[in-house]
Parts: sequence; C-alpha cells; structure tokens
Amino acid sequence: MPTDIVVELVKRLESKLEQSAEAEELHIWSSVLTYVTISYVTSLRGPDEFLLDLEGSNRHWYRSDEYVTIALLGRLKGEHHNLQHLIPCINVTASGIRVRTIIQNHMRIKELSSLERGLPISTREGKLLTTILVDDVVHELLSDIFLTNSSLFPASVDSSEKIIWE
Repeated sequence: MPTDIVVELVKRLESKLEQSAEAEELHIWSSVLTYVTISYVTSLRGPDEFLLDLEGSNRHWYRSDEYVTIALLGRLKGEHHNLQHLIPCINVTASGIRVRTIIQNHMRIKELSSLERGLPISTREGKLLTTILVDDVVHELLSDIFLTNSSLFPASVDSSEKIIWE
C-alpha cells in the first residue's frame, strides 16, 4: 500500500479514536490503529500482527529512547515453536507516523481495562479481534479515503470496490 495512503489511513483511525464515546469503540479503533501501524513498520503480513504480546512489550518497552521494541509471541514465518520475538522499530517514520505514541497509547488503553498480558489486538474484555473485522474497518476507511482523495490511489483503482492489496 502506498505510504501516502497509509498516512491518511492512520490519520483517520486516530480521528475515530479521538471521537470514540464508548469504551468498546475505543478498544476497537485503537486495536485497528495499532494493527495498521505494526503492519506498516514491520512489514509483517496476515495474522502475525495479532501476535503482539502485551506482557513482552511492557517488559521491553524502555530498552531504548531511540526506538520502540515490539514483542510478538508465537510462531512467525513457518517456525515450529512458540517464541517471543523482539522487533525494534523507529519511534516516528519519515512520513510522520508516530509509532511509539500509537503503541504506547494502545498499551495504556489496555492497562485501564486491567489487560496487561495477552494479545492486545482485542476487545475491551481481551477477546482477539477477527481478521474479518479488521479488514472490514480498514476497507471502509480506504473507501472513504478514495471518495475524498482518489488521487492518492494508483490509476488502476477506479472505484472503492477495487481497493484490495495483498
């Protein structure tokens, strides 16, 4: 997905998060924003972003002020054992995405619901969000972006129905 579209998607997710009136909405918008951010900065695909580990991220959070450490727990890229993976990421991307702030805010939201362990791409109760829900939210926002600023999209995309990246 082109960087300009990711930046606009992050801005819209942050706006939705700020407008959230209910706790459940807050958790969903924050989870999707964190998912999109991690996907973008780590180049992980598919279900790997759902492996973000709250306990590991909290434990390794202050390793450095120069970068943020993202902890993933599980099997990545065909591994045979569940392992903790520590992935260093820049605090702010060149395009202005505030990675550290987004992840830190998400961890605080989860902490306020007494969720300090487990998988944080989840509801307020800690139930893992489905890929279908995340895909639907992202697709809806991408469709809105297309309708308001289609120039961000490649010329081959001529309607919001064709907004699908692999």
